Amino acid sequence: MAQGIVRQWTLIGAPVRNRGTDVEFGADYWHACLEPRVMAASRSIVVRESRQSYEYDMAEDAGVIQIKLSDGERVEYDKNRLIEESRFFADACAGSEGPHEIPVTTAIWQKIKSWLDVPRSDDNSEDSELRRFEKTMFNANNQPEIFGTMIASDFLQMDLLTDAGIDFVANMMRGKTPKEVRRLFNIPMDWSPSEISELKEKYPFLKDSDVFDPVD
Repeated sequence: MAQGIVRQWTLIGAPVRNRGTDVEFGADYWHACLEPRVMAASRSIVVRESRQSYEYDMAEDAGVIQIKLSDGERVEYDKNRLIEESRFFADACAGSEGPHEIPVTTAIWQKIKSWLDVPRSDDNSEDSELRRFEKTMFNANNQPEIFGTMIASDFLQMDLLTDAGIDFVANMMRGKTPKEVRRLFNIPMDWSPSEISELKEKYPFLKDSDVFDPVD
């Protein structure tokens, strides 16, 4: 049996849809917008984190997992490698020989595969080969790829890859005002005038904030 740690992100509140990338931002995003100081944190888009242990069975026989992607492409990957990194595949392999259908496109799978291909070691420092790769694996100008990879890794329960995406997005937000963050992610202002007035009354610091300013 192998053991690992699951990071379970608890998001609080109603989602807000990002039109540009069709990604939903929960209250974690608005906590960052309504309180700019939160954005200085390395996990600025995370409200709360809890950890739990899990166990999984490594496949006794070396082999590959057959996968069918959402655009019809069929791929395969090392079974033990996937079981080690993905609780989804650990469960799927226990119940079926496959092929396993997943809601992931070929382009996003290639991004996930590039992360899986990086050699692992006991070095968990920021200078490890995996961490160096994670810091450069995304292009800030390609938000569909960033969020598509995060959504796919969340579905596949690849917690470390999800963490890497969270870190990257947090760094994109770092040092920006709420208005700048909304412009960066093409997030519309959904508050009504009456709601804005109520929030400014409830939170005095918002009166001098640009959080409700129109995005140019």
